[in-house]
Amino acid sequence: MIVFLYIKKLINTNLSICVVLQLEYICDECGSLLIHTNKNTLDSMKDIHNQLCVIKRKKLIESQKVKISNTTQKTVTKPIQTEIPRSVGSQVSEPVSSLEKINENTTVSLTGTGTGHSVLEGPIDASFKSKRQVSGKFKNVSVWGPIDAPGKLGVWGDNVCVDFDICI
Repeated sequence: MIVFLYIKKLINTNLSICVVLQLEYICDECGSLLIHTNKNTLDSMKDIHNQLCVIKRKKLIESQKVKISNTTQKTVTKPIQTEIPRSVGSQVSEPVSSLEKINENTTVSLTGTGTGHSVLEGPIDASFKSKRQVSGKFKNVSVWGPIDAPGKLGVWGDNVCVDFDICI
């Protein structure tokens, strides 16, 4: 009865009532609370949070490490053997030898833990080229700088330059 009288009094005094509904989302992993009045905006906020949530990222990285270790244990590399007809053998032997030459020049591995490097903060380093030397080759392509695969693979290419237009 009191609520009814209060509403009747508000109507008689020509006051407008503004009701704002807030939608909220609480992350199951870290407990972060996201609040917004627009559902589409809240959904976008959820997507971004799911990408940046520290706890979710740690769990994702751990699951990827387990997956990588399981696949490397199961995978056994076997050389591919093909039979080449004698009449075509002289024509095909040159590409095979050049492929072997490329693989012989490979000194960089693409596997590893990727945890032996630190995160670099700050602006683009203008003296990058003078600080880096060729540290290996991968299929005849020079690899510059420190390597800690798969997280840090250096810079690939025969020439290294600094481009100040790149924004990440």
